[in-house]
Parts: sequence; C-alpha cells; structure tokens
Amino acid sequence: MIKRTLLFALLLKFSLVSFGENLSPDQEKALKQVMDQLNNPMERQEIIKNDPKAKEADQVVKETGGPHSEEVYKLAAEVMQTLAVEAKGDPDKMEELLEKARRDPASFADKFSPTQKARLKILAEKIGKSKSTP
Repeated sequence: MIKRTLLFALLLKFSLVSFGENLSPDQEKALKQVMDQLNNPMERQEIIKNDPKAKEADQVVKETGGPHSEEVYKLAAEVMQTLAVEAKGDPDKMEELLEKARRDPASFADKFSPTQKARLKILAEKIGKSKSTP
C-alpha cells in the first residue's frame, strides 16, 4: 500500500499539467516533459533543486525505494499515462483522481495495465526484501 501511495505522491509532485486521451500538441509535449523528468535523473534533479515539494517526494522515494528508487520513478512515469488518459485534459479532474488515489490506492492501481500491475508487485517485493535484509 505504501508503494502505491508513493507513486501517487510522485505524480502529484512532478505533474502540474494534465492531459487527455486526444492530446493537443502542447499537451503531448507537456506529458513527454513530465515523463522525462520522472525517467531522467538529471532532469529530475533540476526540478528537485528548485521545488520543495519535489524534494520531499524524492526523499520519500529514496527512503522507501532504497536501491530500487529508479524503478519507482520509471513506474510512476508509466502510470502518468494512465492518469492522463482518465483525466481527459481537465486539470481539476487530474487533481481529483490523485486525491481519490491517495484515499484508495488499491482502486487506482486496479486501473493499471496488467504489465504495470505486475511491475508494481515485483517492485514491492524487491523493496520488501531489501528492507528486511540487514
């Protein structure tokens, strides 16, 4: 459950723009930029340096994900696409979806693709194992 909540926190911290199923060129560009920020440690570091909320999210990722933090970021970038499609370009809807995800992460995770669900499960197991080994 913590791992799912972590993904939603990351999405909220790194995404200030929402996107729809039929993306405009500007929306496509913004989505790519957010995904690049989540996937690229150098780009992400620039955001973290200048945004206290992003810095806080990054700290949570590192504390929770440990040696698997980059995998957490990569999965969060993929989930961003799921969120973008459901929001249909409405920033208020995206914020509402993230708030619902915080309250009920399991139901949001049900919207993940089968591949994303499998990756989340494997990632949670890896993190669990790394936390239990001294």
